[in-house]
Amino acid sequence: MIIRKLLAFIFTSVIVTSIFVTLHIIDQPSNSFWGWFWFIGFYSGLWILFYGIPVSIFSDRITKRFTNIRRSMAALITHLFFGIIITFILYLFQNTTFDEYWIQWGKLMFIASILSSFVLWMIDEILRKIADWERIQSSL
Repeated sequence: MIIRKLLAFIFTSVIVTSIFVTLHIIDQPSNSFWGWFWFIGFYSGLWILFYGIPVSIFSDRITKRFTNIRRSMAALITHLFFGIIITFILYLFQNTTFDEYWIQWGKLMFIASILSSFVLWMIDEILRKIADWERIQSSL
């Protein structure tokens, strides 16, 4: 599982960062794709590593008794729930009204966390299907 989660982290970080940078450059055209890629990638990578991967491990643990589509849907709901809830947890640390928070950062955090949690779930599910990761990890 550790190898699969590490690969999911790497692929998710690259995909999510590429999406965010592309959207940023479409919104505010500039020639500094790679500058923004490393800047956004650093922060999104930290969130994915220290919040997304633990949520994904938690999701694996609570859905292991389910099989196939039921497990996959329960994992998706878990990923999306924790993706949504972080937006509201971060509000608790703001010294503003919810409306101000939502206009300034909340809406962006909400969209980014939903997108990131969905991509992480999707990549993890694809990796789960393509190999027997327990056997690969035990052979190392």
